[in-house]
Amino acid sequence: MTAASPFMVASDLLTPKPRRWATPGAIARACDPNVRQSPVLDLLDAELVAVHDDRDTPDRLMFFMPPQEGKSQRVSRWHAVWLLAHDPTLRIGIVSYELESVVRWGRAIKRDIEANAALLGVWLMADSKAAGR
Repeated sequence: MTAASPFMVASDLLTPKPRRWATPGAIARACDPNVRQSPVLDLLDAELVAVHDDRDTPDRLMFFMPPQEGKSQRVSRWHAVWLLAHDPTLRIGIVSYELESVVRWGRAIKRDIEANAALLGVWLMADSKAAGR
């Protein structure tokens, strides 16, 4: 048995792993067939994936779009579900100026994971099922 060289180990760590869902929009449609996709949401998805993959993008994004385009659903809800489906060990914070918004998004994410646990391969721990946690 031969030991792997440090270069092989580094290469394995840096090689992107295949994803079951390419974008947050793809996972949203897999979990809820009523989710709509538009060219604007395609662009938003591409930017979210680029930030996650650290591809020459800033580590922060701001989206300025008209109301009711789906940006909050995509960023606050489906992006979090997408991240957890690819790495259930992540700790994600949903932050807002208002507690009600945070709890609403926490509940939506919690419902999505509970309703699609087998599809996503993510299950909630029994002691952390509160929407605000």
